[in-house]
This record gives sequence, C-alpha cells and structure tokens, in this order.
Amino acid sequence: MNRKIKDAPRIIWFCLRVFMAALLLSALLPAIKFPRLLKIIHYRQTAAPEKRIDSQDIIRIVNFVARLKYFVIRNNCLKKSLLLYYFLGKTGLKNLELVIGVKKNTGRLSGHSWLALDSRPFLEDWDSIKEFQIIYSSGARK
Repeated sequence: MNRKIKDAPRIIWFCLRVFMAALLLSALLPAIKFPRLLKIIHYRQTAAPEKRIDSQDIIRIVNFVARLKYFVIRNNCLKKSLLLYYFLGKTGLKNLELVIGVKKNTGRLSGHSWLALDSRPFLEDWDSIKEFQIIYSSGARK
C-alpha cells in the first residue's frame, strides 16, 4: 500500500490536533501568564509522548496551519513557535529551546519568537534573527 494512503488517517488526525491546540493556545495566551503556559506545555510533553508522527511531518503540518489565511495563528511567530515546541518536544527531541527576542526597528520595538536546537537557530535563518536581542529562552529540554 502506498505510504501516503496508509498514513492519511494518522496525518489527518494530527492536523486536527494541531488545529485544536492552536485554538486552545489562542485562548490561553491572553488568559494566563507565560511561565505558567510553559509549565503546562512541559507537563503535556512528558504525559503522552508522540510516537506516531515524525518530526518532519510535524514541521510540515504546523507550517501549513500557520499559513492558512484566516486561521488564529496566521503570521504569529509566538503561537507557531509554541506549537512546534510542544509537538516536537513530544517526539523526544532533546536540547530544544523556545527563544523570544526584540529589536528596535525605525524607532519601534518589534519582537520575534523562534526555536533553537543545541543553542543554534532551528527552522530559522540566522540572518533573519541575528539583530534580535534575546529576552527569554526556555532553556534546553534535556
């Protein structure tokens, strides 16, 4: 049987989980303090490890959801980074960090969030983040 056909139900189920997690994240971010949200994410990562889907599929699906025109995480690097951090962490990926940085851009403060793996930008081009001053790092999950 073709891999795509055989894996379709698993991929569809995972897409639904990402959609649900994105909706929940959108509700929780303004409602609870950020450190508390990360504690919830860390607890959920270890409570039920993700074994049925590989890292590349997770990245592909979260990026797909993030590009949807009218969805809740459209063009929101923090929500996208949190989703990737959560789901990639569930696969057992070690030394993964959530990083938040700020920079002054024509007199205005702008922020960006990304992932780091082994203290290096992960899924992010170094040139796009090198000007940001890091104000938060979750610390590597060992």
